[in-house]
Amino acid sequence: MILDRKSILAGCALVLAIFGAAPSFSQQDRDSTEQKAAETPEQRSLKAFLATIKEAKAGDDLTSTVAGIEAMAREGDPVASVAAGDLYRDGKLVPKDIAKAIDLYTKGLERGRLAAAAKLGDLYRQGEALGLDPHKAVGYYEQGVQGGDVGAKAGMAALYAEGVLVSRDIPKAVALYEEIIAAGGTWAASSLAALYLKGDEVGLDPAKAVGYYQQGVQAGDAGAMIGLANIYRDGKLVPKDIAKAIDLYTKALEKGRLGAAAKLGDLYRQGQSAGLDPSKAVGYYEQGLKAGDAGAKAGMAALYAEGLLVGRDIPKAVALYEEIIAAGGTWAVSSLAALYLKGDEFGLDPAKAVGYYQQGVQAGDAGAMAGLASLYRDGLVLPRDVSKAADLYQDAYRAGRKSGLASAASALLGGTQSQQRQAHDLILKGQAEGAPGISSVLANAVLGGVGVPKNPERAIEILRKASVAGDANAASTLVQLYAQGRGKDVAKNISLARTTLASFASLMPQDQRQGEELFVEGAAAGSVGQYAAFAEKIAGLAQAARVNLVGRLVSANGNAYVYILQSELKRTGDYKDKLNGVLTAATIRAFNEMCERRDKAARCRLGPLSKPARDVFLDFLREANS
Repeated sequence: MILDRKSILAGCALVLAIFGAAPSFSQQDRDSTEQKAAETPEQRSLKAFLATIKEAKAGDDLTSTVAGIEAMAREGDPVASVAAGDLYRDGKLVPKDIAKAIDLYTKGLERGRLAAAAKLGDLYRQGEALGLDPHKAVGYYEQGVQGGDVGAKAGMAALYAEGVLVSRDIPKAVALYEEIIAAGGTWAASSLAALYLKGDEVGLDPAKAVGYYQQGVQAGDAGAMIGLANIYRDGKLVPKDIAKAIDLYTKALEKGRLGAAAKLGDLYRQGQSAGLDPSKAVGYYEQGLKAGDAGAKAGMAALYAEGLLVGRDIPKAVALYEEIIAAGGTWAVSSLAALYLKGDEFGLDPAKAVGYYQQGVQAGDAGAMAGLASLYRDGLVLPRDVSKAADLYQDAYRAGRKSGLASAASALLGGTQSQQRQAHDLILKGQAEGAPGISSVLANAVLGGVGVPKNPERAIEILRKASVAGDANAASTLVQLYAQGRGKDVAKNISLARTTLASFASLMPQDQRQGEELFVEGAAAGSVGQYAAFAEKIAGLAQAARVNLVGRLVSANGNAYVYILQSELKRTGDYKDKLNGVLTAATIRAFNEMCERRDKAARCRLGPLSKPARDVFLDFLREANS
C-alpha cells in the first residue's frame, strides 16, 4: 500500500480519533472517562502502528502497518477493532467497505469498547445513502448514552435537534451538548452554537451562539473558529469584521481544517469591497483543491467561468462543478445550470440547465428548486408556466428556502385572475407563518391593484406596519418606493426615503443598510459630478452587491444608470463620447455593438433601458468586475 497525501491526512485524523480528542464531530472517537484508563501493552502497540501512519510521507508503503492493526483486531483487541473499522469506513488506506466497518465496530462494542456505539449510530443515521436502516441509529446512541459516552450524547443530541428519527426535543439536545462541554468536550460547542443559530425556529436566542463559539475558540477548536468567523463575515449577530473573520479562518486552516481555504478564497475574491487583494483568492482555492475540498472546487470553477483572476476556461469550470455533483454536492447544480444558461456566449447549450436543475430538485436541493422555478416564471428555455413556478418555489420553501413562499406568491400575481387569488391565499399563509418578504409582495399587489383593489395608501401602511414589527425586507421596499416613486400613485421623495431608512436602519444587516444608503444616494444624484461620485463609490462593492444596486437604479434614476452604462462601455472601448448620463445616439450605438458581440442583439432591440436589455448589461457587469 503506497501512501498518498490524502491518505496521510486521513491517517492523522485516525490517530486523533483513536487516542485523542479531535475537533471534528464526525471524526471523533470521543471516549468516555472509563475508556481513558491507563493503556495496555497491546494499546501501546496499536498506538505505534497509528503513529507510523501519522508520520508517513507520500510514497511510503503502509501495507504491514495496516495488516498489524487488522491482526490485532482479529485477535480480539476492541480498540484495534474500532481502528480497523475506521479504516474501512473512510476508505483511504484500504478499499471502502461499510459492511466490514460495521462488523468491526460491532465486535469492538461487544468486547466493551463503548465508543463503537456512537460510530455505529453515525453510520446507521446516514440511512439509505449507505443502504442501512436509519432507525437503528437510535438504539446504538442510547446504548452509548447509558454508558456516558460523549460521542453517543452528541449523536443523540443531533437526533433530538432534527426531530426525524425521534421526536424533536430542543431542551434535551441542549442539555446533552452542555453535558459534553462541561466534561471538557469543547468540540461540541460548535454543534450547540449551530443549534442556537436556528433562533426562533427552535425557540432559542441566536445571539448565544457567539458565546459558545468563543468558548470553543479559546479551547483551540477549529470548528468553532470557522463558525465564529462566519458570524464576523456576515455581520448579523455582531458588527461585521472581515479582519477578524480572516484571522479565525487562517487559524482554522493552520490547524488542518482545509475547508477554511475556500472561505478565505471567497473573502479575498471580493477584493476591493473588503480592502483585500483579490489575486490571493487563487492561492487559497488551489490549496483547498489539492485536498479535494468541494468549496475550493466551486470557488475555482467560478474563477474559470469569470476569467478575471485566471484565464477563462469554461471546460475546466464545468468539470469542477461536475466533480462536486458526482460526489454528492447537489448544491453545485445551480451554479452549473447558471453557467449553461449563458448559452452560445460560453459555447454551452442552455437547454442543459434544465437537466441540472431537475437533478438538484430530485435530490431535494432548495436552490435547484428555486432555479427551475425561475425558468418557468420567466419563460426562459422552458415555456412560461406560472403554476409550475409557484409549486417549485413552495417546494423550496418547505425545503428551507425561507424566501420561497414570497417568490411563489409573486409569481402567481403575474398570472391569471385565478392564479392571483391563489397568490393571496399564499400571502395569508405567509403572514400566519411569518415568511420573510411576504409583506412586500402584498404591498406591491395592493399598490398595483393585482387581485385586490388598488390602494397606494394602504400599500404604504402595510410596509410601514411590517417595518415597525421588525421586517427588514419591508423597510427596504418602503425606502425604495420613496426613492424611486411610482408614477402618480407615490411621489418620489428622497427626503422621506432618507428619514425612513434612518428610522429602520437598525433592522438591517450592515450590508443591506449600506446598500440602501447607496441606492438613495444614486436615486438623488442630479448632475454629472454626482453621477461620477456615485459611480466611484459603488466601484468598490462586491460584484453581486454592485450588480444588484445598478439593476435597481434604472427605475429610480435613469440618468445615473446611463452614466454607469457609459462608464462601463468606455472602459471596454465601445463608447468614446462624453460621460454625461444622457441616452444619446452614440450611447445606444455603443450598447448595441456590445450586445451584438455577445450574440444578444435580439434582446437589446428595445433599447438600453428595456428589461431584456438591462439583463444583458447586468450579465456584462457580473463578468467585467470582481
